[in-house]
Amino acid sequence: MFYPPPLSTGEPGSFARFTFERRMPIMIDDIIAGNDFPAGIVDALRAFRVEVLEGNIRPLGEDAPDVERWRAEGAGLYGRAWLDAPWYAAEAFFFRRLLEATRYFQTGPWQGHDPFASQKRREMLSEALGQVLAESAADGSEEARFGALLRACLAGNRADLSHAIAAEAGRAGPSAGVDIVVDETAAAWRLVSPAGGRIDVILDNAGIELMRDLLLVAFLLQRDPDLGMTLHVKSHPMFVSDAMAADVEAAIARLGAEHGAVPRRALATLRAAFGAGRLSLSAHPLWTSCRFFREIPDDLRADLAQARAVFIKGDANYRRLIGDARWVVTTSLAAASAGFPAPRIAVRTLKSDPLVGLPPGLVERLDAEDSQWRINGRRGVIQVGI
Repeated sequence: MFYPPPLSTGEPGSFARFTFERRMPIMIDDIIAGNDFPAGIVDALRAFRVEVLEGNIRPLGEDAPDVERWRAEGAGLYGRAWLDAPWYAAEAFFFRRLLEATRYFQTGPWQGHDPFASQKRREMLSEALGQVLAESAADGSEEARFGALLRACLAGNRADLSHAIAAEAGRAGPSAGVDIVVDETAAAWRLVSPAGGRIDVILDNAGIELMRDLLLVAFLLQRDPDLGMTLHVKSHPMFVSDAMAADVEAAIARLGAEHGAVPRRALATLRAAFGAGRLSLSAHPLWTSCRFFREIPDDLRADLAQARAVFIKGDANYRRLIGDARWVVTTSLAAASAGFPAPRIAVRTLKSDPLVGLPPGLVERLDAEDSQWRINGRRGVIQVGI
């Protein structure tokens, strides 16, 4: 099958270029300001900042469990300028190099320290997250409740700590400010409503988004006692706020601190499902790699193939699903993500250019309305690919 070329940080004026020229250096500055790192780590981070803006990509220089994997996966990156490299691959490796600079994998006081932990913690303890829980009750039929929860998950995807609108999104209601330009909720319901089997969720951000995801997971488990679910998390920090197992545990603990009927029932459901083996976490190395989802290794492919449906959350996961490329936008999600081993439900606010599945004429209308509509997080999609 023909795949369009992936986006590059070398494209002048592109959002990919802007990400590395502006957002990544600011991210490094925020990490230095938000952690009490010793001088050696601060110096390493500052040197990395200079390298990103002025230098070429070098391989990992530390001894860590994933060094051999990155030696192979990153072979096409090394020696290229950060400002002239495939965008997603460079982003993924950028976050891995951050962990090298902060000694995440090295024995000592900073081993296993999440450099984004303070930012995650603020959101987890925020009034905005408490408001999400207070507003999470839904009435009506099961299908209507599913639709409301799915739209809330979409709105939650705006609350991304790596994105400039995170603060605004944290104050938004369950569906406030998100114009759903493609809404295939009815098709998604047809996938998830039959009893039994397994449904997976490839998680995106911790905090508000994760909490809304867990409320949807609890709803699906409550309505079907024969359903199993797997939540796919990152094994180490990535993309600032991507969810790891520790973030799921923190969200469940936050549910336990609430007194409303909805969070208490969700908490009981999630704990019982974990205890019974109906709900599990998985942290496959693919999720922290630079590979697209069409490159899923055999073991993960066989595992995902057991799912009746897979929710794919967020912008970066969507980019990986369709190869981080500019397709003809009327191409179907099914065609652009051919080879994914299970039916998929993409739930994503738009924060980058790659996009498929739009009806004819819609792009022209959106371009006329808002020149930044693909990247400013104000619009989203709920799409199904089978």
